[in-house]
Amino acid sequence: MKMKKNEGGFTLVEVLMALLIFSVLSGFLLLIFTNSAGVFQSESIKIEQGLNVNDALAKIREKVKLASFVSEQFQDGAATFISGNEILILAESSIDSSGNLIQDTFDYHVFTKEGDKLWFKLFANTQSSRKNQNQLLTKNVANIKFEYFDANNLPVAPKDSDKVKVTLALNQKNGLNLSTIIATSDATLRNN
Repeated sequence: MKMKKNEGGFTLVEVLMALLIFSVLSGFLLLIFTNSAGVFQSESIKIEQGLNVNDALAKIREKVKLASFVSEQFQDGAATFISGNEILILAESSIDSSGNLIQDTFDYHVFTKEGDKLWFKLFANTQSSRKNQNQLLTKNVANIKFEYFDANNLPVAPKDSDKVKVTLALNQKNGLNLSTIIATSDATLRNN
């Protein structure tokens, strides 16, 4: 039998080389895709953290601006809250069902860290049209710090404050890494 020299097709070496090149290119594409997915997840976590910090700080700022004063302490049944580094108690004038302020009657807004969660609690006076609330503002709280200042920006006791500054740090686990985002905000009380 005679072999034809000009038969179409690929040799075994050519097929193996093509397979090797395809495998290397596929590996690079898979590596790029995996890294892109990791970056996307990492950035998504950072965005979520940023939104959580912004939402929590916005709520605190809003309530400080509406408050008549910072209360030293508030007791609700067995629970006692004392304004300090990790707890902020704000007194806001109660309102009746027509939206009018009730003289010398207050609803109390409490921001408190419990474990790794930041809670907002509203304790409405029985005469107030507001309803009690217990709202989780954010989780993964590494640290929260409330600082109290007078009109001259000098540190004072909570009850003497005109302005409240809050620093909030959130932790977020991203694979084996732990990232922390820290944000600070301040607001002046309504009557000051």
